[in-house]
Amino acid sequence: MSSERVQFLYGGTGRRGDVARELPFVIGVLADLSGQPLYRTPKWTVTASPSVRFPLTSIFEAAKVPKFLQSVALVGGLAMEYEDVQFVDRTDDPRSRMPSYFKLNGSIGLECERTGWSLRLHAENITDEATVTQSREVTLGPGNLVQLPEAPRLIFGTLRWKF
Repeated sequence: MSSERVQFLYGGTGRRGDVARELPFVIGVLADLSGQPLYRTPKWTVTASPSVRFPLTSIFEAAKVPKFLQSVALVGGLAMEYEDVQFVDRTDDPRSRMPSYFKLNGSIGLECERTGWSLRLHAENITDEATVTQSREVTLGPGNLVQLPEAPRLIFGTLRWKF
């Protein structure tokens, strides 16, 4: 392997920073010491998750909010995730190379910390990205790959009661 193609990564790759520190990567993909790309290890993983909490008394006049809703807050959150190119099969078959993607998840709802309940509406994979968790070669069908897709866009609600 030529030394011009090998570089060393100093720093983090988002949530995998501890594992990836000082591992070489070849052509922008993290690699093992032999130069083979690592399975499910993108060069970049970036996640940002801002959230907000507004007490109803800060949105509306406190006198107009019924007493039983005065400790209730409007809550919301957004999770933005970017993952770079990666291989989703341990064999590094070029057909198992998943392109980079951007996903967006979000939620909005009401919660009362004093009494311990919350009601939320969640949306996952709002961008409806088609991604794969794993890819494998078919045992009795050499040359054929089977891919396990991740869930498409998903909208659901939650009711939580803490006691």
